[in-house]
Amino acid sequence: MKRTFYTCIVLIIGLFATTGVVYAEQEAELVNFSVEPIFSANQLERGNSFFDLSVKPEEKTTVKVKINNFSEQQQKFAIDVNRAETNGNLVIDYSGEINKSSPSNETDIQKWVKYPKTVTIPGKKAGLVSFDISVSKQKFDGMILGGIQVKRESQQKKKAGLTTDYDYVLGLMLSQNETKVNLNLELISISPEVISKNAGITVKLKNTQPVNISKVHMIGKIYKEEDQKNPVISREIKDGGIAPSSSFTINFFNGTVGATKPLDAGKYLLKLDFTDVFNKQWHFEQKFDISKKEAQTVNTKVFTVKKDNTLLFIIIGILVALLVMIIIFLIIYFVKRKRREQ
Repeated sequence: MKRTFYTCIVLIIGLFATTGVVYAEQEAELVNFSVEPIFSANQLERGNSFFDLSVKPEEKTTVKVKINNFSEQQQKFAIDVNRAETNGNLVIDYSGEINKSSPSNETDIQKWVKYPKTVTIPGKKAGLVSFDISVSKQKFDGMILGGIQVKRESQQKKKAGLTTDYDYVLGLMLSQNETKVNLNLELISISPEVISKNAGITVKLKNTQPVNISKVHMIGKIYKEEDQKNPVISREIKDGGIAPSSSFTINFFNGTVGATKPLDAGKYLLKLDFTDVFNKQWHFEQKFDISKKEAQTVNTKVFTVKKDNTLLFIIIGILVALLVMIIIFLIIYFVKRKRREQ
């Protein structure tokens, strides 16, 4: 039986790694380093751009990464192993910046791998970094997916206190068997939110299974409940990817990013469709409400609310007019009094 449910990950990670190499060559003067995977005996033959390891419960294995320093000077590199996550654009992300606060579990790849946090490579030299993997005793189907990140701080692009970082990521995928895993997506929640200083709706979903979903085509539309023919917000994503066992949030901006419109309170309907590389489909329909308080909270944070001071200006005008009349009256009064006294 072929492991067809894994094959899509090759396209994703292979393309990602290849792009990194091309980028480094184009920016050679700024990057001046590259990384290469050194494969072990348990590497599966499904590509040569990432680690694809067949492992057993409680097994210990080691993989190595070669870092080539093309610079004349020694360079220091930060090393991280992060679990694969899904970002809001349906891109599998290995940076470790998404869902930082989400609780870890026994199948988190970070818990299984020991490695040096930093390494220093002399100029015009290469160094090997070892990653010792201790597999949990717990058996698992599907895959555990992460990435080895090698980052160097560029000293050549510091401007006004800003630093440009360059990094490579090598995919790290572990599997134990060929058991077929049924793909599944779940809709978790819908809520009005401030999204990077824009007004919009966030839709949270979860891939509940330990297998990635690739070549994802998503079409999402949000309607006023009373008018289900004309969507008020819509979004489409093509060629997306969803990481195994990951929660993710899709952002629906209420208008153009950077120029969104205020949210209106009311009753709404979300229609959301996903299709993957195998033409498996998921369809979600969910009604939701935006209360006046929720809309006001978002709108107040995003937009500058202009107060209507018309009444205040009218009152001030009346008071000024009265003051002027009083002054004129007093002037006339004292002028007449002085004349009488003369």
